[in-house]
Amino acid sequence: YIQDPSNHDKFDIILADTLDPLGPAESLFEPEFYEAMHDALRPNGVVCAQGENMFMNLDLIRDLVACCSEIFDHAEYATTTVPSYPCGQIGFVLARKGNGHGKARGCSVPVRTPAFQDDLKWYNPQMHKAAFVLPQYIKVELNAAAGNMNGRIGELGDVDDGDDEEQEGDRCFLAGCTIQ
Repeated sequence: YIQDPSNHDKFDIILADTLDPLGPAESLFEPEFYEAMHDALRPNGVVCAQGENMFMNLDLIRDLVACCSEIFDHAEYATTTVPSYPCGQIGFVLARKGNGHGKARGCSVPVRTPAFQDDLKWYNPQMHKAAFVLPQYIKVELNAAAGNMNGRIGELGDVDDGDDEEQEGDRCFLAGCTIQ
């Protein structure tokens, strides 16, 4: 479906809750899968894919971030705790297609607090920012893998592109989310 040319430039967000990279699911961790998602995104579109456990799968995560850094205009890794997962941690690879006007901004800094914040049990702007703060050895490894082509992984803040003016569509996709 995602490879069908009629679906190119069609999506703002693609969430890929992939299986572990074993057997038939290995193709979901190959460059071709990420290239197909890139083609399916509109300008400024974001992919968020299951990014494995940073304590158990750092080699795989390093390769995914390097791959996404070559395909997308911005790639980064975020983490959260999930007690039922191995080591209590799962990560996400977030990759953003640019708009053709310079570097794409990351999603590490939320642009607003949700109007329904008091109704949420887990999410808040501080948890959002914290998801992108990584242990030093992982930060170093992922920055080396990404070739530092698109900002510093594991540091708070958007990519410093020298232009503090926010352009239409530059905000993280999470800024427009609503719960119904």
